[in-house]
Amino acid sequence: MSASATYSEIWRSSLSAVEAGQYEAAVSVGLTPFQAYVRVIVPQAISVGIAPLCSATLSILKSTSIVFLMTVLDITGRARIAAAAGYRYLEAYVVIFLIYLIVCSLVEQAFKAAERRFTRYRGDS
Repeated sequence: MSASATYSEIWRSSLSAVEAGQYEAAVSVGLTPFQAYVRVIVPQAISVGIAPLCSATLSILKSTSIVFLMTVLDITGRARIAAAAGYRYLEAYVVIFLIYLIVCSLVEQAFKAAERRFTRYRGDS
């Protein structure tokens, strides 16, 4: 899975979800094209794309333990090495589970706060 392709597709679709009339209205009231994007288009695109961005980020975060199969020493690999010394695999994997649970919960809460922040003026939410 290519994370950069996923993120760029999320941003592309979010930008295309904003109606073209929004840009035209912003320019017609005197904003420059740059100001129209920064003040009108991008905030609306963020409010559309924040949920899929959260989902993609959590998916990538949860799949980091898979890189151990490619001999990259991540948290799972370090736990396996430490557990092998005393044959205490259960404790090591419970600690990994708790770390992933805490990190994923924190990331999810941060995205929920950002979603509330960016969607507070939308009429459909």
